[in-house]
Amino acid sequence: MAKIVLSLADTALQEEVAGALRLANYRVEVIPAFSPEQTPKMVAKELVDTKSEVAILDYNEDDAFSVKMLQASTDHARIPRFIFVLPEGASVSHILMAVNEGASALVQKPFNMDALMNYVERAISGPSRFRYDADKENTLVMELSELEKEAKTLKMQASSYRKLVSYIMSTPVSQQHRTALIVSDSAYQRDYLKKLLEDHGFLVVTAGNPEEGLKTALDEKPRIVISDLEMEGKNGVEFCHELKIVHKYMPCFFVICTANSEKVDEVLAPGNGVDGCVIKPSSESGNVELVATAAMGLLL
Repeated sequence: MAKIVLSLADTALQEEVAGALRLANYRVEVIPAFSPEQTPKMVAKELVDTKSEVAILDYNEDDAFSVKMLQASTDHARIPRFIFVLPEGASVSHILMAVNEGASALVQKPFNMDALMNYVERAISGPSRFRYDADKENTLVMELSELEKEAKTLKMQASSYRKLVSYIMSTPVSQQHRTALIVSDSAYQRDYLKKLLEDHGFLVVTAGNPEEGLKTALDEKPRIVISDLEMEGKNGVEFCHELKIVHKYMPCFFVICTANSEKVDEVLAPGNGVDGCVIKPSSESGNVELVATAAMGLLL
């Protein structure tokens, strides 16, 4: 029978879930709650090392921790299917990012144990996917009119971005120097952004951390640098400061990607040297926003 790894801060709920899983003949490994000192990459490796088919965890919104953990898990060949227990008031943007990164299911407390068992069975037998629970308590709803309004706005923005990208990429100045450097400690993130920019005519080089990124930037002389915000060692803002202020590398249009929209104003604070900050793309509109932001750097 399949093995399930379980880690929930609510010990009473954890015991209840573990009991239900064992009653259903699943092998269950209960592990302690993750410590604040652990990075998303460390947590991903710990979960992979359990060799479990499914991981049932608390969803951590802080600095998009769970989303980054999902991204880091893609660096491993064999990963569990992730089922997250949502905190009260979890934001729709975080939920969409988790789904796009491959979460099998997300549930809200209080949830029906039979429904959780159904999620576990579906995670084991099928590809990672998300479906809403049928119970009202477990359904995250946005008014249809709000969704339609948001979709219309995103469609207009995407159209404008495409026109901007088309214009900039056809100008003589952009044809002279289209090199972009992508810096991220997530192989998935690097590959995703590399393909996205190459599909729009950029020449792309990559680096796995700020130290490697600094050397690559000084060697390859990219016009645009796109960096993750949170990485082991230096963060994106510190990397930008070292590249542009300490090493005085110019011209350089420096863009930071973050999964946390609340960090944008902080990243763009005067003195940081950051030219643009975008939310990590998880949809078509996010893709064209990032490409348009990068293309603006060609006008330097």
